[in-house]
Amino acid sequence: MQDTFDPHLLQEDSAPSFGPMDNLFLGLRLVVLAGGLSWLYFVPLNHDLKLRAFSVFLFYSFYVSVLYVTIFFNLERIRFFYLVGMLFDLLFIFLLLMLTGGAASSFFIAFYILVALHSFYYGLVVGLFVSTASGLIYFVSYVDSGYSMHWTDFALRIFFLYILSISAGLLSRMMRKDREKISLLNHHLEESLKNLEEAQQKLVETAKLSALGRMTSDVAHEIRNPLVSIGGFARKCLHTIDPDSRERRYVQIIVDETARLERILRDLLMFTHGPARELQEINLSKILERGIAMNRDELKEKEIRVVRRIDPALPRVLGDRGQMEKALMNIILNAAQAMDGKGTLTVVTEPFVKDGMEWVRVEIQDTGTGIPSENLDRIFDPFFTTKESAEGTGLGLSVSRRIVEEHHGTISVKSVEGRGSTFVIQIPVLDRGSAEKNTGKEEGE
Repeated sequence: MQDTFDPHLLQEDSAPSFGPMDNLFLGLRLVVLAGGLSWLYFVPLNHDLKLRAFSVFLFYSFYVSVLYVTIFFNLERIRFFYLVGMLFDLLFIFLLLMLTGGAASSFFIAFYILVALHSFYYGLVVGLFVSTASGLIYFVSYVDSGYSMHWTDFALRIFFLYILSISAGLLSRMMRKDREKISLLNHHLEESLKNLEEAQQKLVETAKLSALGRMTSDVAHEIRNPLVSIGGFARKCLHTIDPDSRERRYVQIIVDETARLERILRDLLMFTHGPARELQEINLSKILERGIAMNRDELKEKEIRVVRRIDPALPRVLGDRGQMEKALMNIILNAAQAMDGKGTLTVVTEPFVKDGMEWVRVEIQDTGTGIPSENLDRIFDPFFTTKESAEGTGLGLSVSRRIVEEHHGTISVKSVEGRGSTFVIQIPVLDRGSAEKNTGKEEGE
């Protein structure tokens, strides 16, 4: 089983902190210091050796203090500083061995603790390094002390160092892989929950539209016929009544309100049913140019400057020209209405590639009042509008979203209150076979 050094061992999380394992390391170091001083008090050593051992523990307390002060001010590099501290720990154990009998010293056990901790914390590679360094230090102390030990006893002690490092390192790697699996599963679970929420939202919306469609089908003709009659007779009366009379103003209100009701009814029928689509290759850049030209007078009257960054060679998409024109014009008119007075309307078209598939992007940006953050999630809801009742039905953006989604695209909005909004439409460049297959499936359903 091969294990290589992972450079991420020295890298930290995006939000480094002093965690439970770090508290354990600090606690162990304090225990070592307290235990060492207690050992010095009770151990039967001569005055000179005790003084030298005490200086070793002073050295230990000094570098541990420097280590943790450095760590507290550089938490993002805590793993690196632990490695530096490990080198000083090896030196500390070596000094204790040399003072207390070399290979015969009981402080040899400290190597096992050091190997176990670093193998578990860093993994197999660092654990093997610590085992090798500990073995070399022990060998030097063995040679220097002249302690009589059979080579098999020495080899056995070194062998257990490697066994401990391999066991702890493999256990650490298994736990790390398990954590990665759990993290990946949690990520997949979050995505699944998000997809389920989106599917539930679409089902709820579909149910609402289905109920709305049944209702409009039942009452559309009952409303439209008398509405057309009222509007027609009111317009006739308008031509026969004295222009300066009060009655003419009343009749004008009737004409305006019936026209508004007819517009609401037309948009409602479009939203709930929509005409059958006639698929053909269309250039969204040309549709936008034509729409801007058709509304040039209205934009000029409102002193709205139009900035075009339109790609004339934009890849064609398969779709219904009339419906896409309506969807784009709804957004342009919505942007124009959002700019009360002077402003800038920026229209951008460009191709791009997503997931290996070619798409086209349309961005329509205004410098209007923007959309309050609390309304962003509702901006495409049917009948939702922030305009005066006479200015809109609240169905324009809903119709646009339905048309875009029926063309397998997406529509989104970004807005900064007081600075303006940007509507982004993305449509895939589908071949005719794929589009007709998808369309046929939808209609069959």
